[in-house]
Amino acid sequence: MDKTNEGDDAQRTLEQKALTNVRGLVDKIEASDQADKVLQRRILIGFVVTVAILAALWASGVIDFGRGKVGGEVVVQPPKAPGK
Repeated sequence: MDKTNEGDDAQRTLEQKALTNVRGLVDKIEASDQADKVLQRRILIGFVVTVAILAALWASGVIDFGRGKVGGEVVVQPPKAPGK
């Protein structure tokens, strides 16, 4: 009967070690997921701030986003010949 108890104890020890290893892996995965959420939140905030700054600059007229000014093309007239 001692061998059975020793076998059971060894089996329990192995099971506990396996469960501890699995728990450690789960903790690592959860920490990685949390870090990903924080990174995604920072990227989103940066994007929103950038869009807000660009919108404010556009609204104030500092930047034009490629649209020409009203009036279009500038034509320079040659000077009139002297005596005419």
